[in-house]
Amino acid sequence: MATRVADAVAVLDALNIERAHFLGSSWGARLGFALGELAPERVLSLVLSGNQPYAWDLKSPTAQAVAAAIAASRQEGMRGFVETFETALAYCFPEPERTWTLEKNEPAALEAAWRSALVEGPVSQDLSKWRVPCLICAGEADEMHDDAKRATEEIPGARFVLLAGHSHISAFYEADDLLLPHILELLRSVSAKP
Repeated sequence: MATRVADAVAVLDALNIERAHFLGSSWGARLGFALGELAPERVLSLVLSGNQPYAWDLKSPTAQAVAAAIAASRQEGMRGFVETFETALAYCFPEPERTWTLEKNEPAALEAAWRSALVEGPVSQDLSKWRVPCLICAGEADEMHDDAKRATEEIPGARFVLLAGHSHISAFYEADDLLLPHILELLRSVSAKP
């Protein structure tokens, strides 16, 4: 995780950006939690959807779906990954995202990220020390919902948004209209501070 945070910080450095707002979903939200822990001075705010900062439950349906999809990708490439993931979670990626996922991802990179996730443990030992403005969101049917809400309760000033009727995957692809007002509110509140 420290390496992934260093990569994100290197991008900010290369673009001469001192601090940025960070929005992440699923694994991107996990990276956002790590930025809040390891490089809080580089973020203005965090919008984190569909993940949590604690050790992952590797027996959860999503973790099992990822593991099965990784295994399928070894024989069938990205098509095997996507089809296995979709079947396991009874959800089809909408277009054009499905085509993008098939064309722009590399099975070996996904497997490397997954292996890292298997051993990383919790992102933070004490979320109560955080001072980064946070908006944390999770689908009502997302198995990470309870831990995402728990993180909101531990991070001072953090706000939680329940995405009613959404799962881990559908929250990312279908909940823009639910999330956008909350995101704009957070960005306005941060820009209003001296």
